[in-house]
Amino acid sequence: MITNAIVPLDKFIRIRDGHGDDIELDLTNGATITGTEYLRRVLNDVGFSGDRETGYVTLVHPEEGPVNLYRTARVANDKQRIMAAAENPRCAWQGCNQPADLSQVHHLKAWSNGGETNMKNLVMCCAYHNGVNDDDPNAPPRRGRLERVGGRIVWRPPFTPRE
Repeated sequence: MITNAIVPLDKFIRIRDGHGDDIELDLTNGATITGTEYLRRVLNDVGFSGDRETGYVTLVHPEEGPVNLYRTARVANDKQRIMAAAENPRCAWQGCNQPADLSQVHHLKAWSNGGETNMKNLVMCCAYHNGVNDDDPNAPPRRGRLERVGGRIVWRPPFTPRE
């Protein structure tokens, strides 16, 4: 079992600002860790079981839920893929049943249009629907598009006004 450190955004900011000794973080194995120890392990790339491949860290925003703040990489990392598959265990396109394990990670706002590789902007999509999704909201509609509305992924048919 992989242990996960839960890092609320407000605590992450305090750790980043050098107040890690005052922060206590919960681990999914029932243990706790100080913010300073968390930072040391992240910087040393060491997992929470003392092994290099055994831990994940989830940054949790108080209103948005699990988030990542990555713009440096277009391709979702393993953790992001796992989280996107947990949200959509099948292709998110309406009526498609392609399993997430056989799907691709899709940017709701295309990377080429400034979309970020973070959980709010990622969804599992089969290769076909990833390719036919209308990525450019300013282009003439063709097949429709996936969007996040009210925290949920929805398919918008062509010619449907955006909310």
